[in-house]
Amino acid sequence: MLDKIRRYLSGKGDGINADAAGSCCPGPCGEIHSLAASLPRYDWSFKRKDIPANGIYLFYEKGENRSDGTQRIVRVGTHAADGRLPGRLIHHYRGNRYSSVFRWQLGRALLRLQNAPRQVIETWEIKNGPKMPEVEDLVSRYMSSSFQFSCLAVPDKDERLKLEAWLIFILSTCSSCSPSAHWLGLWSPEALIRNSGLWNVDHVPAFVGQGTKLRDRFEELIERQLKGVDGR
Repeated sequence: MLDKIRRYLSGKGDGINADAAGSCCPGPCGEIHSLAASLPRYDWSFKRKDIPANGIYLFYEKGENRSDGTQRIVRVGTHAADGRLPGRLIHHYRGNRYSSVFRWQLGRALLRLQNAPRQVIETWEIKNGPKMPEVEDLVSRYMSSSFQFSCLAVPDKDERLKLEAWLIFILSTCSSCSPSAHWLGLWSPEALIRNSGLWNVDHVPAFVGQGTKLRDRFEELIERQLKGVDGR
């Protein structure tokens, strides 16, 4: 898979035909999902020996499907320090909000979904605040019951950071891979999560989900100028 992505990024690859990519999502996003489908899938019970030391992970969430019925990728992540991929995944499944921003974001949404007391929500918002074992347990149970992942070995640090940013950009700007109406992320206080359909904030364009609104405003400004309103 990595070689195919490298060729695609360099412009030297032929890509994947539309049928293989899935008619529900043509273009780069469909190609990413098609390539990723060839990777082994793991859940919370994964064995460290099965995970590459360095690489990128792709999370899938129960109930989040593309229009062709296949699961959509809901989070992309990696690590900076060498040899840390298995550790990152362990932190996401069984760690705490101090060691995993992903868990922190999940907790923010879960507490709002459950209409938790304001004080509980505000305390969890303090990422380095007091320990909250009951909320951590809630997040752990949701992680283990709802998420599976695939991972791709990428030994070089610069390459995996570049690929992570590219994957997030492509997935977050795909208009065909929308979240379901009951996706937990819709309860997130982060607009970038709600609008992109990903449990990512970094590398998600600030304008994601606002394309139609911005296009309409752009058209309005042009029309006003042509009419001599607010123009020079």
